[in-house]
Amino acid sequence: MFAAIQKCFVGSVRKRCKVHFMRNILAPVPTREKEGFIKQLKLVWSQKDAEHAQACAHELEKEYGQSFPKTIECLMDGLGDCTHE
Repeated sequence: MFAAIQKCFVGSVRKRCKVHFMRNILAPVPTREKEGFIKQLKLVWSQKDAEHAQACAHELEKEYGQSFPKTIECLMDGLGDCTHE
C-alpha cells in the first residue's frame, strides 16, 4: 500500500499512528511483562525529537532485545514512520 502512495504522491512521507503501532509492538510481549515494557516504550514517544527517540529505542533494544526479538524488530523497523517531522 505504501508503495502505491509513493507512486501516486511523489515525495510523500508516511506518518504512522502511534496507538496502532504500539499495539503491533506489544502483541508478542507476555502479559506479565507488558507493564514494565510499556513504561519504557512510552519514554520513546515522549522524547523531544527523532534523535532522542532513536537513542531511547536503542536503550530499550539493549534491555529487551534478547527476550523479545520480534517486538524490538517491529519497533526499530517502524520507528522512523512515527518520529519524522
